[in-house]
Amino acid sequence: MAQEQKQQDRFTLPALPWPKDALAKKGISQETIEYHYGKHHAGYVRKLNAAAKDGKVAEKATLESLIKEEANPGIFNLA
Repeated sequence: MAQEQKQQDRFTLPALPWPKDALAKKGISQETIEYHYGKHHAGYVRKLNAAAKDGKVAEKATLESLIKEEANPGIFNLA
């Protein structure tokens, strides 16, 4: 069921372009990245998909169009 749900999501959380521990030498731990990206940022994606399923996001809207054109600050903040 969870796999089915993911296939229907319009917006996805892209993979990081670098390893999660890549910033450790700069003082940002892997745990911090996992929390921020894996939970906090992923939460925005989940909420944006929920808004899309509820009809609050135009059917053909892309992430880019939401950033450029969305008038609703709640939806814009999720993008």
